[in-house]
Amino acid sequence: MIHMKYGTLDSELQNYAVQVMEILQGNGSPDPHALACVLYVLRVGFADQMTEPTQGEFLVFLGKKLESSNYSAPTRVTTLRILSYLLRSLGEVPSEFKDILDNTVVAALSHSSANVRVEAALTLRALAEVDPTCVGGLVSYGITTLHALRETLSFDKGKNLNHELDSLHGQATVLATLVAISPKLLLGYP
Repeated sequence: MIHMKYGTLDSELQNYAVQVMEILQGNGSPDPHALACVLYVLRVGFADQMTEPTQGEFLVFLGKKLESSNYSAPTRVTTLRILSYLLRSLGEVPSEFKDILDNTVVAALSHSSANVRVEAALTLRALAEVDPTCVGGLVSYGITTLHALRETLSFDKGKNLNHELDSLHGQATVLATLVAISPKLLLGYP
């Protein structure tokens, strides 16, 4: 409505999207109703109202927002889900997004929240569906990291054990999502 009624440029809609996502910031535990409402507003009210170039900019903008350490788990889940939606809508991966992918989505695979890890894996699955050339790298990275974590896992590490188990779960989840989409890949696995 802001875009149509007031003539606000669609490139400015991303600033309003951040305000909508701030609704989830103070909430440590995910409220499914608030999460669903924010996702709906972001998808219908913002992403669908943007032109394709602006959607690409919004994708990069949200990716950079994930680098922030003060994002709550529900906000990260929402951001990752919208990233998946934008990737599928665009049908391509902007090069600027590829540059920040490791520091954002791949890093989210080791997050302490299981919901964030699962959404990060689903976002990487959307990335693989849109750009099948990255599947080989993602699978190789996942297997290498999985083996490294398994070899270094020690049950007498105290608090570090939880972080390693979270990382192990994240890597296993992303590999499972990539296996799940293998029938859709034209050339299969490299």
